[in-house]
Amino acid sequence: MREFSEFKIINHMDRVQAVLRGELPPPVTLEIDPTNACNHSCIWCIDSIHRQDNPSSLSREQALSVVEQASELGVRSLVIKGGGEPLVYPHIAELLRKARAEGFEVGVITNGERILDHAEVIRETCSWLRISLDSGSAEVHRTVHRPGNPDAFDKIHEGIAAVSDKVFCGIIYIVHPLTFHEMPLAARRVKETNCRYIAYKRVIAERELFDAEMLMNIESNYLFARRQYECEDFAVMGFRIYNFRDGLNKKPYDICLGHHMVGVLCANGEVYACCSTRGNAAYSYGNINEQSLKEIWHGDRRREVLGKIARKECNRLCVGHTSYMRYDHYNNLFAYLVEEKNPHENFL
Repeated sequence: MREFSEFKIINHMDRVQAVLRGELPPPVTLEIDPTNACNHSCIWCIDSIHRQDNPSSLSREQALSVVEQASELGVRSLVIKGGGEPLVYPHIAELLRKARAEGFEVGVITNGERILDHAEVIRETCSWLRISLDSGSAEVHRTVHRPGNPDAFDKIHEGIAAVSDKVFCGIIYIVHPLTFHEMPLAARRVKETNCRYIAYKRVIAERELFDAEMLMNIESNYLFARRQYECEDFAVMGFRIYNFRDGLNKKPYDICLGHHMVGVLCANGEVYACCSTRGNAAYSYGNINEQSLKEIWHGDRRREVLGKIARKECNRLCVGHTSYMRYDHYNNLFAYLVEEKNPHENFL
């Protein structure tokens, strides 16, 4: 699908070239966590400790101000996510409308339970929704997502159906020992709601959770879902859903510069390079309660963090070994461009 093309970064080569010159161009995308509150308690949640340590939400004034600051900085799109669950944020409708009024393209990452409650504003403001729906049945959903509402599974599907004619909707499905058997069932059900894709993504864990038989079944379920349900209007994708072939810290590139393209603003006001460093004070660029977004992005504290990233001190934090990350594509391009001479560069 062209929406996921690795070539999207080419549209922002002005900023790529600025990074290569050692400058600090504004990010293309700013990810905003408006709240750390969540109405689900997923068994694999990578943000659970961060939420416990930072039970925060942006105030209404902070949220609206940072949208204006992002516009002034030169950000081109906003992704509203978590942290927690963005659609439980009490000012979410006003935040989304403010973002559109400032001219931003907007995407939302959600567990989906509150889509129906905010269907009107989502239809008005959002380019896309990515829904974390990791099951094909209500029973498994209750087991792994642990929602407070026992009817959450059905409400999620109703919400998707209410907005999917207007908004590009897709599903991220975490492949886990408790969920892999429902991969095809989930594909069928979300296709019926007019979702445009389902993307299987392995659970983030410090060790291998699957035995050989499970991995064979994952492969079979993935291929079956593709053959059975993929069509021109619905894609079935698998983003590194298998094992730790290259070890926990191995990356397909030797340089990380993709973080220059994206900024992450947490619900407590701290700004980070990426989701992997989120919540780690040593990698905070600064706080919007103390400085403007522009001051943070061009500030000395950010330069110190960039030095740590350049020295690969953050490798032990990076979760890129377990799943597809858009930074992979960007970093592959940066790694190619930083070379003074590439072999056979004039042969296309």
